Amino acid sequence: MHCTEPTLDELLLDPVAHAVMRRDGLTADDVRQVIQETRQRLSLVQSARTSKGRLN
Repeated sequence: MHCTEPTLDELLLDPVAHAVMRRDGLTADDVRQVIQETRQRLSLVQSARTSKGRLN
């Protein structure tokens, strides 16, 4: 049997995840936004590190 990890959308549809988000005053869109912002920041950091490596 081949097991795969659930997607973000699947995780955010989980009733337990909904209960935790509701308790914390968050929505699935809030979580998606934080993840997108984090991806963008990590991409910028990675680009900066790559650029520094090219200059040395």
